[in-house]
Amino acid sequence: MEEQEDTTIYKVVVNHEEQYSIWPSGKENPLGWRDAGRTGLKSDCLAYIKNLWSDIRRLSFKKQIDQVSGGVNDFQGDCPRDACIHHLFEKQVDRVPDATAVVFADKQLTYAELNCKANQLAHYLQKIGLNEGEKVGLCVERSLDIAVGLLGILKAGGAFVPLDPMYPNDRLDFMMRESQVQLLLTQERPFKKLPEHCAQVICLDRDWPLISKENGGNVNSAVSAASLAYVIYTSGSTGMPKGVMVAHVSLWHYVEDLPKALGIVSEDVYLHTATISFSSSVRQLMMPLAKGATVAIATTEQRTNPLALLDMIKRRNVTIMDTVPTFWQSCCDALTGLEQRSREELLDNKLRLILTTGEPLSYRIVNKWRFDFKHPAHLINMYGATETSGSIALYPIVDKDTKQTKLVPLGRPVPNAQIYLLNEDLKPVSKGISGELYLAGPRAALGYLNRSGLTAETFIPDPFSKKPGARMCKTGDLAHYLPDGNFGFIGRIDYQINIRGMRIEPGEIESVLSDHPAIGKAVVVGRDSRYGEKLLVGYLTCDPESKPSVSNLRNYLQGRIPDHMIPASFVVLNTMPLTSSGKIDRKALPALDATRPDLENPFIPPRTPVEETLVGIWSKIFGIDQVGIHDKFLELGGTSLMGTRVVYHIRAIYRLELSVRHIFENPTIAELAVVITQRSVEQNQPKDIDNILSELEMLSDEEAQQIFSEKEGTIWRR
Repeated sequence: MEEQEDTTIYKVVVNHEEQYSIWPSGKENPLGWRDAGRTGLKSDCLAYIKNLWSDIRRLSFKKQIDQVSGGVNDFQGDCPRDACIHHLFEKQVDRVPDATAVVFADKQLTYAELNCKANQLAHYLQKIGLNEGEKVGLCVERSLDIAVGLLGILKAGGAFVPLDPMYPNDRLDFMMRESQVQLLLTQERPFKKLPEHCAQVICLDRDWPLISKENGGNVNSAVSAASLAYVIYTSGSTGMPKGVMVAHVSLWHYVEDLPKALGIVSEDVYLHTATISFSSSVRQLMMPLAKGATVAIATTEQRTNPLALLDMIKRRNVTIMDTVPTFWQSCCDALTGLEQRSREELLDNKLRLILTTGEPLSYRIVNKWRFDFKHPAHLINMYGATETSGSIALYPIVDKDTKQTKLVPLGRPVPNAQIYLLNEDLKPVSKGISGELYLAGPRAALGYLNRSGLTAETFIPDPFSKKPGARMCKTGDLAHYLPDGNFGFIGRIDYQINIRGMRIEPGEIESVLSDHPAIGKAVVVGRDSRYGEKLLVGYLTCDPESKPSVSNLRNYLQGRIPDHMIPASFVVLNTMPLTSSGKIDRKALPALDATRPDLENPFIPPRTPVEETLVGIWSKIFGIDQVGIHDKFLELGGTSLMGTRVVYHIRAIYRLELSVRHIFENPTIAELAVVITQRSVEQNQPKDIDNILSELEMLSDEEAQQIFSEKEGTIWRR
């Protein structure tokens, strides 16, 4: 029997969210739906909706593109064909030659002095055979040499490859071999720690008497806007880091467009805290130098100690602080632990602008700064990627926003940048629908060094650009449109993790862990600590007979990956949880509990009141119920930010000025207790003498001797 044709007349209806459906024509519309002005057979109405939806999507995206390319995101044109990043600096040398360009500790250089030194280095590099586009390694400690070395390489026509002296030798060896650096700029101290290599070495401190004989005038080179400017390595999912290649044109737009959007002027003092091997270091150095401002380079101690950094900000009259949310939170914690008068003195500074990027920013941090501390600085959240030279979107945080508790929006694109929110078919999504962020415009990197396949996957043709060869960069970030048109961050599509602004591919850590002879499978995920700090946790399966300790795992990893990629905690499982398809189910991995980790040292309880107090502090910060006096800070999962919290508690209880450095130099409770007791002895507080004597009675002769090694007999003179 043939199926009868449906002759019912339908009408097309639409709701307030512009969703379309069909409804029998003779019936009253369903609640909340209205007539869309079309009737007909079922098949006709469905075909009409399909075509209509296609038109709506096309018009919607045209509106989006119109918004991105004008008004919100004004395209200001291409840079000159010969425009290079160092030319912007040289313009400021001509304009403000005697202005301070860069300061570090008790040293500084004017624009004229920095330009002369960079030119001398550039002439020397060309003299020994550096050709246009050749890669030069830059491995220097925090100093003025960061600016001299970077500018000298660029002026000579080379491309710099930043190499962090703190990286493990295996990683430095891989980066140098893959990038094929023929020249290496370094200093004597880091040079002694570097792996064997074939590059010609120039020690800026040792060889400067020779370099300084070169001409101090500007250098002629064949470098152009299309030339390679630098290669920066980021974490790679295949087990090896990947080098992002950025051309002068991308960097030129970066330091031209972003300062305009931020309002950076020559009177500013811009704080430099980033490690040399991250793109944020380029921003913190070249952006102010392109505007005639001053760069204030923080020391290693200052960049890890919030109170030391805030003191430096005040002394140096820093006007712009550029940091990651986690460290900003640490600054808030440090200030909270101070007495009101001390806090107000530190906050009585010249900061007018605080920039944050690298991680999702919680309004909790913003509220603390704005309402509790009442600091007047303008706050701006930034968003970007190494593959686009850095920040590509801004969100100025206004007072009316700060009553919220959710994440701060990513903002809108800066001039000469495009941001698309697309679905899996590379079609634009509607409001309220999540999609992946794609970044486009002249800021896109050239690709990944020696990774043509990965480059093709990440940098794809931009179907919305009229410019031949235009590409857009796949970010892996999920977002959605907010009602005001800003982008709101949702999370990651893949497993990539941001730790204190550093992008980490868990696959790289998992690959190294899997090479350990005792480990079967390894999975690394990010977990939030009780303070909201993102921590790496490694889940392992292994042979019960050869189960490695935390100390063994840390020692194994330390020579193979950077410290910031070493998991804070390790969890050993009998088997990995699996999905129905047989893949590891990361969502089913157990949460961390309060159990003391499996350490090499046996558990020893506290012996003195100071040790007992420290055990309480560490237990609270680490979230574990049992801490021994010989347990090492790092093996319990300690980070520099956790160290700052330990210092704050010690300061509040004992009124002693310690730094995070003391925690790392005295990594156990037993050692730290000796330092605290020694400091109390040095302060000679009469009311504490009985307590100190009580402490000494409970210590071994060796520990007591350590206390008196520098101040022998001090306590007995009272």
